[in-house]
Amino acid sequence: MILFQSGTQTATKPVIDNDRVTVQDVSDSAPAQPTDAVVVSLSGSAAFVPKGTPPTITGRSFVIDLKDHPVPPIENKSGYQLAFHGPAPKNF
Repeated sequence: MILFQSGTQTATKPVIDNDRVTVQDVSDSAPAQPTDAVVVSLSGSAAFVPKGTPPTITGRSFVIDLKDHPVPPIENKSGYQLAFHGPAPKNF
């Protein structure tokens, strides 16, 4: 077990980790992300990173992994009809 740990980088604890995102504070580099991600640098620039692509990180940044979180349809309890329920409107 010690042999495997010596060759890997120390994993940082996520700043945020929930059903929808994992946010990590990184300084130099990060491995290829298993999901789509957004990298936000402290200078304010942001870049989308498709899954499986290693992010380009210069300086301290936040890597936001976007998890696939299915959401079931939300029931309409408002009393109003659903939008776009009928045929498409005709042009005038």
